[in-house]
Amino acid sequence: MEAGGNGTLHAMKDLSGRIAALTPEQRAMFEALRKSSQPKKAAPLGPPPGAIPRRAEGGPAPLSFDQERLWFLHQLDPGETAYNITTVTRLRGALDVACLAAALQEIVRRHEAWRTVLPAVDGRPVQVVLPRLDVPLPVIDLAAVADAGSRALALARQEARRPFDFERGPLVRARLFRVAPEEHLCVLVVHHIVTDWVSFQLAWHELAALYLAFQERKPSPLPPPPIQYADFAVWQRSWMDGEALQRYLDFWLQEIAGAPQALELPTDRPRPAFLSMRGGMARLRVAAADVEALRAVGRKEGATTFMALLAIWGALLERLTGAGKVLISSPNANRGRTETQGLLGFLLTQLVFATDVTGDPTFRELLVRARGTALRAFSHQDLPFGKLVEAVRPERDPSRAPLVQVNLLVLDTDTTSFEMPGLTLENVRLEEDVARFDLGLAVLESAEGFGGFLEFNRDLFDRTTAERLAAAFARVVLQVGRDAEVRVSALDLLGEAARQQVLYEWNDTEVAEPAAPVHELVAAVAARTPGATALLTADGEMTYGELDRLASHLAAGLVERGIGRGARVGLCLERTADLAVAMLGVWKAGAAWVPLDPAYPADRLAFIQEDAGLALVLGGGAPLPGGGSAGGRGDGGEGLWAGERSLLARLHVRPPGRDLDALEALDLHFAGGQAAGLAHVLGAAHVHRHPASLARFRIAGGERGGEALGLLRQAVEPVRIAHDDVRARLPGGVEPEIARLGEVQRDDVVVLRRPPDEHGQPVGGDEAAGDRAALPLAVLGIGGRRRSFSRHGGAMYQGSPHVLHLR
Repeated sequence: MEAGGNGTLHAMKDLSGRIAALTPEQRAMFEALRKSSQPKKAAPLGPPPGAIPRRAEGGPAPLSFDQERLWFLHQLDPGETAYNITTVTRLRGALDVACLAAALQEIVRRHEAWRTVLPAVDGRPVQVVLPRLDVPLPVIDLAAVADAGSRALALARQEARRPFDFERGPLVRARLFRVAPEEHLCVLVVHHIVTDWVSFQLAWHELAALYLAFQERKPSPLPPPPIQYADFAVWQRSWMDGEALQRYLDFWLQEIAGAPQALELPTDRPRPAFLSMRGGMARLRVAAADVEALRAVGRKEGATTFMALLAIWGALLERLTGAGKVLISSPNANRGRTETQGLLGFLLTQLVFATDVTGDPTFRELLVRARGTALRAFSHQDLPFGKLVEAVRPERDPSRAPLVQVNLLVLDTDTTSFEMPGLTLENVRLEEDVARFDLGLAVLESAEGFGGFLEFNRDLFDRTTAERLAAAFARVVLQVGRDAEVRVSALDLLGEAARQQVLYEWNDTEVAEPAAPVHELVAAVAARTPGATALLTADGEMTYGELDRLASHLAAGLVERGIGRGARVGLCLERTADLAVAMLGVWKAGAAWVPLDPAYPADRLAFIQEDAGLALVLGGGAPLPGGGSAGGRGDGGEGLWAGERSLLARLHVRPPGRDLDALEALDLHFAGGQAAGLAHVLGAAHVHRHPASLARFRIAGGERGGEALGLLRQAVEPVRIAHDDVRARLPGGVEPEIARLGEVQRDDVVVLRRPPDEHGQPVGGDEAAGDRAALPLAVLGIGGRRRSFSRHGGAMYQGSPHVLHLR
């Protein structure tokens, strides 16, 4: 979060101005602290004495170090507008548009930075100052438009999102929206590479002075700037080189040693391959009494409010990530020299604070550490952030900001006022969806306490998560103000309401036992809507009525052969309608079924048949070896081979003459075996409660299942099943549809009915593996070993919001 990118930074005071405002006692304390933070025998750091010289007129100039960093970022994505800085100012009263336009043009004439373009010469960027640049101030009259104010703000956001052309320029543009006869919105957009937020404050001061002079028909009262921004860039490069640069780097590399360069925050979504800068904001509020208690703790340790907030932010981040040393950046105005006080340009840089939270310190101990960290950083603040990144050379990762991913900004109440004759000016915050860091905390100090916001990247976090983090920050301020001896591990981040939700509400997962097994649910649907489609096959459709009738006939034939509760029946069938009929028929008979894949080798089928103790095998294809005319077990087990609906004829089925035995929830319904590359088959037994609960889970997907797990859509929406050749409409209206791996859609819930190690490629195909938008909404794995699902599912479905394995 750098100054002004989202129009929410109200003021940034100059460091030299703050020092000048100190009392003699405070100044003496500051000097003592500054000297004590430096090594005793170290040579003084900092730029050479003397004024910044003016460069020779004419010719291109190099970019400053921080300008160079933004230039390279722009080359990677010329259409990115995250570094467009926008101000919106409401002007009420009789506005002289011509005088305002002339004042703006005079500022562009006075300051070379705002009439600079940045072409590349021999592959290297340079600053070229245009001798003249006209920046028009067009007036868009919306006074006759309904809701003109909202319409003007919408147009201002569009203006803020238009990219700049670095080579052709200009890098400044302005618009004036007339929303009422005596009310205007002035929108000023400048790219960060030629400005910062202090520059905007200076520009509005100058606008006010020039507007007044031009209204009175007087010339500009402003003296010429002592230097221009290109002079600063040349001077910076002349002294920040060689030994001076190395001494700064030696300090900073030691200062950040041991801190992770990639902070692993607990995000709501997997980090995408390329992180955008789409941002949002969550409000921060801390009561004045809590703020005063925190300041009192700080005063006892000689620490400023910034140091106290740095300690709190570091403690919260340590609790979130487990990182004992956290790198936190904060924008530094970098205007400590007289020549740069009134300079328009990009002087702001990011200062890094290596906050040490190791050893579970008390807050008082952490505050002392933060104070030392801040003093050391301020005494070495001249190093541009880009040079530190160059020296560290972090691994190139487009999914995160280099080196530092969290930011802290502490601001005083904006007391800056601009006066124009006959006008009242008001800064209007333009909330833009920009986040330059994963998380950025902006704290505004005022008499009412702390205000501000937590900025978050929307690729990673939900707004509710950011709101909880902002509330946790406020809660920590309250706790450490009351008890500075509290340890970091003992800080309460939840609060009573959130704790009640996490410990009790989210764990209230008890559900009633299913009233009936799946085949009874199917029978109930058949009784209500016998003509509804139940199965879709290559040969046509099968209704619920027909499915239930055929399953009942099959069950009667099985009972006639002595198959009942506790028996196991093998199903060696292809994935056709026969398989669904056989499954339901075996259940209706009271037995359990064991799947036999017809594609398995004969010796493996024989082993499963033997090991499972099958009383009967229903299937089609070649008979099993091992005895019996039908290939059954040698000890009397029966094999019955049939194809399609001739299965029923082979059983000599007639309609059931009596009610079938009722099953209970814990009766065995399925016993599956799989080899998974092992020498022996692994078996898994399931009772009727399992599939009945799954069916109930699907039917209630829009209630407990949809909200608590986020896996299944509302019952009326389609669910695709991978590797299934039969599409079945489940009780309650859920309609699984066939989907080969390459056919999965983004809104699908993929149900894997085979162990994940049998799937050879990611859902969505190879081309979707790196595209999160093409991955399924959720992956529900049924069966298989948890280890295999973790091993394969993690790679296959990385990026899907939810992966759940049911065994």
